[in-house]
Amino acid sequence: MIRHLKANILAVEDDTTIVASIREALEPGYTVIQASSVAEARQKLFEVNPAMILLDIGLKDDMDGGFVLLEEIRSQRPFKKRPVLMLTVRNTDTDKVESLVRLAADDYLPKPFSKDELYARVVALLRRASESLEVDLPEYGLIRMDRVTKTVWIAGQILEPALTPREFELLALLVAAQGDLAADDMLCEEFAGGKYDTQRFNTVRVLVSNVRKRLQDVQPEYWGLIERVRNFQRTSENGVNSGYRLRLKISTNKP
Repeated sequence: MIRHLKANILAVEDDTTIVASIREALEPGYTVIQASSVAEARQKLFEVNPAMILLDIGLKDDMDGGFVLLEEIRSQRPFKKRPVLMLTVRNTDTDKVESLVRLAADDYLPKPFSKDELYARVVALLRRASESLEVDLPEYGLIRMDRVTKTVWIAGQILEPALTPREFELLALLVAAQGDLAADDMLCEEFAGGKYDTQRFNTVRVLVSNVRKRLQDVQPEYWGLIERVRNFQRTSENGVNSGYRLRLKISTNKP
């Protein structure tokens, strides 16, 4: 089964409900690691080397801990350029937060927040910081991807708006396969939560269709970049030997 290295996001937050919302918004596209205290955050900064930090400015164990940790992050060479998104409560002194953002943080987001807004902020900040990060840019044919910023280029053109996390992961899997078959049984395991059956395959098929439509938005014939392959000469445990793969050349035939 194909696996990917995902960018780590360190969430310095002691509210388990907020952390659950962060995970729902960002996974599976990113790996979210929680630190519930300043001491734990200091340790995990070096353990997980996050591409970005989500930082609650009012941790229960130390109400000023978020501010102190932010100063420490900006003073340490490995992390001083990593994006920091401050998480604030709505009654926080706005002037104080905005001053902090100007001095050290990259942006702030009041709690409670929508999952879509959090995802959009994370993608935007990582994209802005991408020039200072060492990132791998996998590509195949006309498609190039940045797994940190979630940017997709089709023939040099940025795909906007960004793919959803599941759409991105599917396309990344196909790019990683480099034209080899991504079999239906494997796709069901990855994106439908279990072994191949009709219902799970329908979930995969809808996801593939959504990605194809997004490619088609760039140029109509790009729909054919994802090819459906049937009766491929390959064996698997349950006999499924069909799947999807990327094409180097564009096909306009819709199977």
